[in-house]
Amino acid sequence: MQPKELADTCIRWDGSSAKFAAVVAAALRDSGGLTQKDLAREFEVADSTVSRWSNGVARPHPLIQKLIVKFIQRRAERMARAQDAIAVPSENAALGARRALPKVKVHSG
Repeated sequence: MQPKELADTCIRWDGSSAKFAAVVAAALRDSGGLTQKDLAREFEVADSTVSRWSNGVARPHPLIQKLIVKFIQRRAERMARAQDAIAVPSENAALGARRALPKVKVHSG
């Protein structure tokens, strides 16, 4: 799942505890480097707790689920923007590159 798709999945998440595990599992599997340790550190829980969330064995309080999904969504959106910036150089960057070229005087003679 690409970061944009993951962000959309988070946006469409309906608050269902049953779908929470799928969102967490997708984030850990597909979001370009988000690890159980990262998520555990962010929410001050054990790595094994994050593992239980992603496997659907345990679920945090619904309010905490919302915070976790929002965190995953924001991270996925940042990754999507970064991918877009790498894939398509901005017009400003292209203009900046042109300005960096030395000016050459042409003499007619």
